[in-house]
Amino acid sequence: MNILLYVLKRIAYILPVFFLLTIMVFAMVHLLPGDPADILLSGEGGAGDPVVREALMKELGLDKPLPVQYFVWLKRALGEISEKSVYSEEDVLKLFMQRFPATLLLAFAAMIVSLVVAIPAGIISAVKRNKLPDYISMLFALFGVSLPNFGSGFS
Repeated sequence: MNILLYVLKRIAYILPVFFLLTIMVFAMVHLLPGDPADILLSGEGGAGDPVVREALMKELGLDKPLPVQYFVWLKRALGEISEKSVYSEEDVLKLFMQRFPATLLLAFAAMIVSLVVAIPAGIISAVKRNKLPDYISMLFALFGVSLPNFGSGFS
């Protein structure tokens, strides 16, 4: 019974975190420089045409207040994964499924490399506690944690 209660509490904690996370992502998208309609029209012939721009703004719902835009965005993000990509006009789900095996392979390979390095380093640190090998492995671990993903190439 305690486990069920614990799981239900954890699920209940997920909802406000998810809500705040979606608000943060939505806000970050709107804080990016440039207008989405101008960016989308820059590759097409109607970049300077205000009528085309207004039609696109209306189509995307960018002419509505921000709270309405948020709920439309959230509905589209949760419900319509089979939309067309804005950039390539291909099905998003198809593009995702094409790239998912390579992403999974990369994540699995990174996990294997991490385990191959971390397990021996942990054993050496435990056996040689407070000696030079322990300090070297702690320094290596601190360096690995402190270095940003784009700096190390690992994710």
